[in-house]
Amino acid sequence: DQTLVLPAEVVAQQIFDPVIDRIITLMRDVMDDGRRLGNTCTKVLLAGGFARSRHLQSRVREALGPDIPLLVPEDPGAAVVTGAVIYGVLPYMVTARRCRVSYGINTTHSWTGDDALHAAANGYPEKFWHSEDNEYYASGVYKRFVDRGQLVQVNEVVKHTVLPLYDDSTSVNIALYSTTDNTARYTNSPGMDRHARILLELPRISSMPRSRHDRKLEALYYSNPRAGV
Repeated sequence: DQTLVLPAEVVAQQIFDPVIDRIITLMRDVMDDGRRLGNTCTKVLLAGGFARSRHLQSRVREALGPDIPLLVPEDPGAAVVTGAVIYGVLPYMVTARRCRVSYGINTTHSWTGDDALHAAANGYPEKFWHSEDNEYYASGVYKRFVDRGQLVQVNEVVKHTVLPLYDDSTSVNIALYSTTDNTARYTNSPGMDRHARILLELPRISSMPRSRHDRKLEALYYSNPRAGV
């Protein structure tokens, strides 16, 4: 009669389990992050339409063990929509956010022994001669604003002072990066993502200081409920 019948165990193993495995892996990653920050997970809340799945609930309960209860709203799909509406109408209810990744910018600094060891082992950072300072510099250095897992208050501002590379520089090129690795030191590090590049033209005024050390710029990380960076 042209009817295809799939046994329940085939549907569970071939269709749902690959997705559920990723959900459980993400859940464990979040719990591990909290544990490293000294915050032990006491309960887990399932939300969203898929949370209705008894198979998902069973797998998550199995992964959590007997000591951590699993909470499932009466209507898990509506829980997400309701939260989104409340957040849209009353955004001030969110007073702080936990950073999912580390954010930072590309910079340079004077070449160090640590840079040399890292370059020998990994092939980066690159070394270049700074003709004005008469010393070697390392390029692609990651200057972080916030760490992954850091609690950032709404409207909190983090500032970094940057300088033009040379006295006669007419612009400053700033790139925004993120990574899940709080130990990353360079923009070439594995898992580093570049999100934006900003070319800032410097004013060309005769009375402007000629030394780059007198032309300091501020790079800002600004956190609020609507705009993260």
